Amino acid sequence: MPELPEVETVRRGLQRVLVGQRVSKTKVLLERALEGDPKWLKGREVQDIGRRGKALLIEMDQGLTALVHLRMTGQLIFLPKDGGPREGGGHPSDALVHKLPSKHTRVILSLESGDQLFFNDQRTFGSIKLLDEAHLALDSFLSKLGPEPWSPEFSVDALYCACQRRSRSSIKSILLDQEVVAGIGNIYADESLFLTKIHPATPAGQIAKKQIKPLIGKIREVLERGIEYGGVSARDYVNAEGLRGRMQEQLYVYGRDGMPCKVCGTVLEKTRTAGRGTHFCPKCQGSL
Repeated sequence: MPELPEVETVRRGLQRVLVGQRVSKTKVLLERALEGDPKWLKGREVQDIGRRGKALLIEMDQGLTALVHLRMTGQLIFLPKDGGPREGGGHPSDALVHKLPSKHTRVILSLESGDQLFFNDQRTFGSIKLLDEAHLALDSFLSKLGPEPWSPEFSVDALYCACQRRSRSSIKSILLDQEVVAGIGNIYADESLFLTKIHPATPAGQIAKKQIKPLIGKIREVLERGIEYGGVSARDYVNAEGLRGRMQEQLYVYGRDGMPCKVCGTVLEKTRTAGRGTHFCPKCQGSL
């Protein structure tokens, strides 16, 4: 599932090419992929592209927002009208998705400029929800989200209190809880815990307060690196130009079980924590 860096990469790509564009037509190929009347989009101008946690917000005039959940396999791909070079120097020949629409295309937004935006989703867990200002504020997903990782509200005291409240839960499950902090998923939780030498299965109540500040620092560091390298393309994730990210080349533990640790050379292991496949170094992070 795309996490904060992947979604932020898509946001930045769409920001460059969508803002100021006006929708001329919406074609829905899978009815459940779009919640709301597609006619609401006709003639609307895109004013901004936002992000909250792992969700994208395509903000339009007259108070309409398209809330986009990519979930496991969702993709938002912008195609210029001439099919030529893409934003950021990418070119269609470099893309993972070569034919648009593809068999996984669920929604197509045609723009007055002749450009198009494709919402692809192989496993159909993703969605686009059309919301006015009043309903956006009350949305069941957005209203429950915790602070962004760089927010002052994601503080040492806040994370330490969350650990103490759920003292028997693993520290990894705390980081995955979107009500504690928005945007962290399996990949970046594993990476952050490795960089702070904390075993992912450590009970949250055993995390000392003095460990919290370095942990928050590494969370922010690894998320920033993920954004810098365009996210992790482990499976279906591509950016707004349909191109693969490069963060997978920078990972220390995620997806590297059976390989030597980049720090100490010990063979990395994989277990299951918080219901998710979890990667760690038995020497750098110890074992439970």
